[in-house]
Amino acid sequence: MTKITINDLVRELILLKGSTFINIRTKTKVTMNKTNNPFYDRVEKDTWQVVNINFDYENAVNNKLTKEGKEADFEAKARKWGERVDNTPIITHKGEFYVELGFLNDKQKPKVTYLLDGNVATEDELLAIKPFFKEKNEETLLEHQGTENVVKIRDVKLSNIKEIKINGNHYILD
Repeated sequence: MTKITINDLVRELILLKGSTFINIRTKTKVTMNKTNNPFYDRVEKDTWQVVNINFDYENAVNNKLTKEGKEADFEAKARKWGERVDNTPIITHKGEFYVELGFLNDKQKPKVTYLLDGNVATEDELLAIKPFFKEKNEETLLEHQGTENVVKIRDVKLSNIKEIKINGNHYILD
């Protein structure tokens, strides 16, 4: 394992050529409803997962449409926020770096741990916390893509990445 900074990680990601699967561990604040929520701003999600980087989203959706026996006529819309650094998975927005990740394999389930006030949440705490989670609406994506199962993409802030494994190298972010 090697400790690196966000700027070092940006350089590593820029040097990657072609679609690559990586392992990534992120820690993020959970998006929650605020009203009458005693857990608001106290819950984090620690996630290890396999993702695809430097992939072509439009291609991925069209490949899925073809596998589903549908016409491969999907066209990706223009990015709504941020600026992509040409020929890289890096997005810049308001002075922050993000990386675009593709979640292309439904068989590779992420390993998720929820933390309450920095400690692993118990099963009872999770039962109390989960009703306050904001639900993600994938119906809109399904309608837009025309697929039976959504091709998920996310932009992850590099400061939320805690560990990353790329091409046999294991990095821990400072």
